[in-house]
Amino acid sequence: MGRFHRGPRERYVCKVLLGYLGGLLFCHQPADYDAFVFHQANAFIIKQLMRKLKLKKEDVPISLDRYGNTGGISIPLTICDAFSADNEKKHVLMAGFGIGLSWGVTSLTIDMNKVYPITETVDYYREGKITPEML
Repeated sequence: MGRFHRGPRERYVCKVLLGYLGGLLFCHQPADYDAFVFHQANAFIIKQLMRKLKLKKEDVPISLDRYGNTGGISIPLTICDAFSADNEKKHVLMAGFGIGLSWGVTSLTIDMNKVYPITETVDYYREGKITPEML
């Protein structure tokens, strides 16, 4: 069996994000942050970023294994999943990327007292809309 190679998209995303993250980390050290939350689209990209930036596994929460690629809500979902039980402020570096050539990196201090836990339900939206009975 031949060796599996990642496609050019994954390699390109890693290269671009590493450039931005490296620029931000030029002014700050990884130890200045309590957590690094990355878009949960692809385990390969998350692992590459962790490896290249020498981040500790416990500082990079992952929700991809339980929720899959949830698109634009993956960073807030991961924050809720990982930190809703915490009662302190955390300095968090976040990085997202999307279809085509879109990406963004930001750094925030988040009061985890204001982060809601994830609620699981069997309800679903009939016909794609919220009805008064669901509220």
